[in-house]
Amino acid sequence: MNNKNKNLLGITWEYAPKSPAVNIRKKAVVNKKSINSYSISALNSTLKQTKRRRAKSGSNFLAKYKIIYTASFLCIFITLFFLSISISSASNLNTKKRGDIEFDVMREDNPDKYLESYVFFEDDENDKEESDPGQITQFVTGKVEYSKYRVVNNENLNSISKKFGLLKDTIILVNNLKNTNSVKSGMLLKIPNRDGRTIKVGKNDSIFKIANRYGVKWENIADANGIESSLIVEGDSLFIPGSKMTDYEKKRFYSEIYLWPLKSRKITSKYGPRIDPFTKAYSFHTGIDIKDDLNAKVLAVTSGEVSFVGKNKVYGNYIEIKYNDDIILLYAHLNKVDVKKGDFVNQGAVIGKVGSTGRSTGPHLHLEIRKDGKLVDPLKIML
Repeated sequence: MNNKNKNLLGITWEYAPKSPAVNIRKKAVVNKKSINSYSISALNSTLKQTKRRRAKSGSNFLAKYKIIYTASFLCIFITLFFLSISISSASNLNTKKRGDIEFDVMREDNPDKYLESYVFFEDDENDKEESDPGQITQFVTGKVEYSKYRVVNNENLNSISKKFGLLKDTIILVNNLKNTNSVKSGMLLKIPNRDGRTIKVGKNDSIFKIANRYGVKWENIADANGIESSLIVEGDSLFIPGSKMTDYEKKRFYSEIYLWPLKSRKITSKYGPRIDPFTKAYSFHTGIDIKDDLNAKVLAVTSGEVSFVGKNKVYGNYIEIKYNDDIILLYAHLNKVDVKKGDFVNQGAVIGKVGSTGRSTGPHLHLEIRKDGKLVDPLKIML
């Protein structure tokens, strides 16, 4: 009897009797060559299936995200393209803008012929204060141009600046005026064709330092002065477009505007609370009283426009002169008035004579000063 049997794996089972009445003992004899051949074949099959699955998975992945990658690339490319155009335009074009109007004169062969054609409403708040409502201001670019203007009678900074559509700051800074008294009839003024100031280039100055000092782009300074590079020379005169007076410059300029109105300096009543000479009760005195002889000359403390000439029971004959749009000076108790409403008067001009008209105890000048509609102490300003 053959006690051997093979299974599917090539394992030969041998049944050997342990003893006559013994159970069959299983003895496995492994055909190593057979099992190795099967294992390698199974492994190769598994690897091939894995490769096919990975190839299929990778193909699905690429197909799935190909559109996303393409769209992302196109978006980045388009963004960079338009950004480069914007940067190029900003750096190469000299474009000026006011309100909704924009133009570029630097691309033209002859830009000067276009400058007079572009007129803009000025948006700056300070410009609104300095000019009449609805007044238009010419906005120009290119090299600054100057004209000369001779001051005529009854003209001041207000009237001259309005005539040329410029800020008063520009007239002051370009002509290096020290105070409002500097504007005299017959004097010659330098008038630029745009707002700004002129300066002298100092030692170790560069166009970049100057631009930073005045808050202006150096390219605009170069453009306004016809400079083709950033090189400047000590002692050169430069125009700084758009520059205005600083607070310090304004304080220094306007602190010297007041002239004493009479030869006499005898003050009989100061500004503030006092005992009323008529009622003998406490009241507030709105100005200062300066005693002088009857018909003594009253001089204009500042230059300005005569905004009112009239008479009432308190002030008697009186004059109001408007200076700098926000300051009004009142001269009261006059015996005679030598000006009329609408006149421009220069500082120091005779505007009337000392009197005792109205509510007065004797010949004197009552002087009031209002700034932005509020009373101020004349002595704090004039002394």
